[in-house]
Amino acid sequence: MTKLRAPLSFEDALDRVSGAVGGKPALALRCGRKERTVRNWGDPDTPEQIPVDVALDFDLFFAEQGGVGSPFLEAFAHQREQLELARHCDRVALGRQAADARLTRNSSRPSLSSSTTQTRRPRR
Repeated sequence: MTKLRAPLSFEDALDRVSGAVGGKPALALRCGRKERTVRNWGDPDTPEQIPVDVALDFDLFFAEQGGVGSPFLEAFAHQREQLELARHCDRVALGRQAADARLTRNSSRPSLSSSTTQTRRPRR
């Protein structure tokens, strides 16, 4: 059964490379690992993740076999972009909370009413 993989994930990148280079056995041979290990790297339900040096090598292998692009590099860039966006959104939300707190604090202060303000007497 084929599992769904998030687009631009490392699991998706592994599937893309695998399809272009002759499957998981070719990738296992390339990196000197067991085929089961390579399969686990491509399974979103297992904790194993592909090491960075192997992912870089697979990108190069993909290009050597005529593949277009760099699946792992693209996945990494996308994931970094998503993290950066999330942090930016957190900063925006924090700024809004600070502004709301400032407004709330200012609105809870007593307002200047006529009884607390001094009136000037006209000059004679």
